[in-house]
Amino acid sequence: MTASEFSAYLDQVRTTHTPPFFIPRRMMTHEDWDRAGGEEYARLGGFLWEANPDLAAVLEHPRVVFIREPGMGKTVLAHASMVHLAAAGALHMFVSLSDYAGDFGQLLAHAAGPVVAVTTVDGQPVKRAYVLDGLDEVAGELVLQFLSELDRLLSQEPNANYVLTCRQALYEGLRAHVPPSFQEFFPLGFETDDILDYASKRGANPDRLHAELDRANLWLEASIPFVLRTLVDVIVQGNTLESTRSENLAPVVDGLLEKRTRVGAARQRKALQLLGLAMELYSRNELAIDDAVRVLADCLVIEPMGRGNSSTN
Repeated sequence: MTASEFSAYLDQVRTTHTPPFFIPRRMMTHEDWDRAGGEEYARLGGFLWEANPDLAAVLEHPRVVFIREPGMGKTVLAHASMVHLAAAGALHMFVSLSDYAGDFGQLLAHAAGPVVAVTTVDGQPVKRAYVLDGLDEVAGELVLQFLSELDRLLSQEPNANYVLTCRQALYEGLRAHVPPSFQEFFPLGFETDDILDYASKRGANPDRLHAELDRANLWLEASIPFVLRTLVDVIVQGNTLESTRSENLAPVVDGLLEKRTRVGAARQRKALQLLGLAMELYSRNELAIDDAVRVLADCLVIEPMGRGNSSTN
């Protein structure tokens, strides 16, 4: 690859991967996260937000994994990492792991095209980087195979940079299989200033959003990027937030379910309703065990798997 071709490639990366309305994020190391006991404790406990590293500081580590729940902006950070690595002059490739079907080399070639074979620019070695988004999107029966292929890539290109993202609940069961050289970081939610800054970038009146979040008591929920985007959509459209938390968060839940295409949204929603009902019954402690079981059984319809039972149900 020539220097001019490389420059054009980096320009294309910046155009393609610059997240719209991006708000810089702070992150916690695994050790600090465990000590804090979770983000809510960190917020209430008075930890200094600014003391946690930002994306630029995190990417000084050659191998990192972003771990959080759905909606916390892991994919946005993956795209932002592409832009940061472009500024550092690395030849980097973005790979959506949801497309992994058992051959990482084939997936990489499909995602990066001819760039995957480039190792020099004007005859000089070039730094390479891989941004691998969505370890949790790899099919369960293939995930260990992918991690084995990733381990081989690390051995073949030990000087490259690697960024991996994964949903927190799944990562807990995979941690022992992820190459130990990956350093774990937990993206933190938005602070008040971040929330209002995002509203301004979206063209919403930040004072109006502030008043609406006060009225609906949704500041904690608004610290979650995906939730904030949904709430700001309401304000941008000239509407007001609903009066109850459930009504305001219903479209958030629907949006998250639609992102998980392996199981139909209707079936996922039913599972969530049953889980919510079970938690409600348990927390209120107003029914005898037999009565609680009956309430759940009445709501639970078990359909035989097979013909006519599609994933869209």
